[in-house]
Amino acid sequence: MEGDAKSLTTFKAIAPALTIDQAKEQLKTYRDLEQALKEDGDFVKFWTKQGKKDCPTKHWRTKIERFFGLSCIIIKDWREIEKDDSVTYFRRASAFKPGTELRHEAEGACNTKEKIRSMDECTYNVKKKMERQRKNWGIDFITKLAEQELKRDIARSPHNSMTHAETRAKNRAVLEFVGFGEVSAEEMPEKEADYTDVIESEERPTASTTPPKVKSVTKKKETEQTLSKTISEAQKRLVFARCQQFGCPEEHLKTYLQSEFGITSRNDIEKGWMDKILGWIQSYETIKSEGSEGEDTENELS
Repeated sequence: MEGDAKSLTTFKAIAPALTIDQAKEQLKTYRDLEQALKEDGDFVKFWTKQGKKDCPTKHWRTKIERFFGLSCIIIKDWREIEKDDSVTYFRRASAFKPGTELRHEAEGACNTKEKIRSMDECTYNVKKKMERQRKNWGIDFITKLAEQELKRDIARSPHNSMTHAETRAKNRAVLEFVGFGEVSAEEMPEKEADYTDVIESEERPTASTTPPKVKSVTKKKETEQTLSKTISEAQKRLVFARCQQFGCPEEHLKTYLQSEFGITSRNDIEKGWMDKILGWIQSYETIKSEGSEGEDTENELS
């Protein structure tokens, strides 16, 4: 028993490094810094279970490094090939205060799939570009552009994943080191920030509600429905070729479209009207010749 008693060690309680007033002052200094130096691109709004939240970006992290006199480096990197053949890149970062032994390490990871959008996402992005440029591209052309965007994503995914993993590691190391433990924007799911512009005009939801995405989704569906009704670029070229073949002038076609369908452009032709329109174009010579015969008869009578 005496041996057991001698082996007991008395531990001293761990005391805070700062007093309460000092801790409050440190937090206030950080908040004042945030308000004084905050610029566009330093924070991104995300929806969390606690509601809308500002998450710092790498731009803010670099400002924190300078303000606190920190340095941050990558001390280890590796990668792992997953079962689905995607690659996950890992980085370990070390944030430290030069001239002292104070340091903090953290890891960040990013999978190549995170940097590759789906075909539906690429298609939607192309359609949004079309709306901004006020163009009226056909479905075939939109699909071609979306495929090109997807190929670019695949080609760039290794580099983008590596750099993103490094950013996540450095952000986490620095933000945890200064003691406020903020979650950086680069660690948040990118899709959660896509509706920030819609969120700004909506009423703030409670913690149990989800972000109001109805406006963007509804607009997307309306665009898709409109595009799915109108004819493709190939069909527009077919209409033009038939007009050339049967000698139908553009102004006569516009007059016909206006009287029959209430439109004046080939871009607004719906797929369900194609047979009727092509039939009218093919019969244009007959209609024209009948009109000419009528004029000759009138001249003879006169």
